[in-house]
Amino acid sequence: MAKLKLTDKIALAAFIAGIAFIGVGMALIDAGHLWIKAGIGTWLLAYWLVLIENYASGRPVQTRGGVTRREDGRWAYTAPFVPLAVMGLVAVIIAVTF
Repeated sequence: MAKLKLTDKIALAAFIAGIAFIGVGMALIDAGHLWIKAGIGTWLLAYWLVLIENYASGRPVQTRGGVTRREDGRWAYTAPFVPLAVMGLVAVIIAVTF
C-alpha cells in the first residue's frame, strides 16, 4: 500500500470531517445551518489541497485527449487545471454567499 503524504492525509481528514459536519447539520433541523457551512468549508479545503498538490507534484492528468503529463509542455499540462480552478472559485463564492 502506498504511503500517503501529509497533504493527502489532511485532505482525507477534511473530507471525512465534512461528512460528519454535514451529517450533524442534517440531524439538527433548526440549528444545523452552521454545521452544514462548516462541512462545505472543509470539503472546499480538501478540494483545493488536492488540486494544488496534484499540480505542484506534476501528477498526470486524464483528459479527453488522453493522459497529459508535465513533459508535454507547460500549457498542455496547465490547461486541464484551469476549469478545475474556475469551478473551485465558483464553489467558494457560492459557499460564502450561502
